[in-house]
Amino acid sequence: MNKLKIVNASRVFVHQYENVKRKLLSCDADIYFNQQCLRKKLTPNFARIKIPSYSPAAKATIVKTQTIKVREEIKFLYMKKQQLNKKLYYLHLNIANTWGNSWCYIRDTIETKLNKLIGEKYERLETKLQEQTRTPKTHHNFYPRVVNKSNITFTNNDITLLNKGLKYNLH
Repeated sequence: MNKLKIVNASRVFVHQYENVKRKLLSCDADIYFNQQCLRKKLTPNFARIKIPSYSPAAKATIVKTQTIKVREEIKFLYMKKQQLNKKLYYLHLNIANTWGNSWCYIRDTIETKLNKLIGEKYERLETKLQEQTRTPKTHHNFYPRVVNKSNITFTNNDITLLNKGLKYNLH
């Protein structure tokens, strides 16, 4: 009867180990995704900032704040990963002392189950990255800015000057 209580109590630790390991692997996948976004200069949805300003300075500031937000998320995920590793280590030691040699087989079954789940998560992240890096295939044909409806023929220099617009300032 006493041995049954010990096994039931250690089953709780096995489930905790599995949950912590799942969180750790998910944290690794999130770190990978955020680093890939930084490398490919993409902005994940959680880091998007919407400011209704169209000036070049505002656009540059938005890009910088978004990259800072992604970098801060990576730092947070690394801290989370460190805590999860520490918790996983203590759970591993506790369970290994309780279960003995059979712990290796239990751990292997947990690892194969979690590797399958995390493999699916990595595939989803890869499709997200590929969708964001695709370039649009539509090509826009713009009409020319200057349409000559007079009898006067303009030189190429005149047409380039007129194409610059009404607000162009001559030297």
